[in-house]
Amino acid sequence: MQNIFLKNSNFLIFSALLSVLNLTLLTSWAQAKPTKKVLKVNQKISALKLRDRQSLDLHLTLSRSITPTTDSAIFEQQNVFKPSESDSIIPSADRPLIARNFGGQASWYGPGFHGRRTASGATYNQNAMTAAHRKLRFGTKVRVTNLNNGRSVVVKINDRGPYAKDRVLDVSAAAARSLGMIESGVAPVQVTILGR
Repeated sequence: MQNIFLKNSNFLIFSALLSVLNLTLLTSWAQAKPTKKVLKVNQKISALKLRDRQSLDLHLTLSRSITPTTDSAIFEQQNVFKPSESDSIIPSADRPLIARNFGGQASWYGPGFHGRRTASGATYNQNAMTAAHRKLRFGTKVRVTNLNNGRSVVVKINDRGPYAKDRVLDVSAAAARSLGMIESGVAPVQVTILGR
């Protein structure tokens, strides 16, 4: 009986020491000064939480159940869903796209790759207005302007490349034809990112 009591008391003492050690470590860790990086992350998290909270408040306000007899009359009086004079509603088609430009040498590719799978998973069609870029997202539309003759086309990024170091873009055969660079194979271009 004494033996069991000693074993249990040893276990209790060990558990108590472990708890005190754990509590001490947690307290000292919590009191440690955060680094600048941690502070920046905490500020960003606070800003996101505030934005999400405001968004949630708006969602909860707009999503409550409406009874046609009473609530619609109140909404009509308050003009909740009607824009005020200070609001400006811009249809999505009229919104300006953020453009970014870059330049360099462009080349074209076609016959040897026609019908093969591109990096995006689509089948390459040399007669489509497409292009390959090293980093732009698939589906991004760009305007390519040949600086030698001023011709330009809009192409969609659906492949990766070019693999030559001095080139910024590989266009399809159809795009190269429109740009007037089939014979030269390479041309200086200005590329404007239009968006998706």
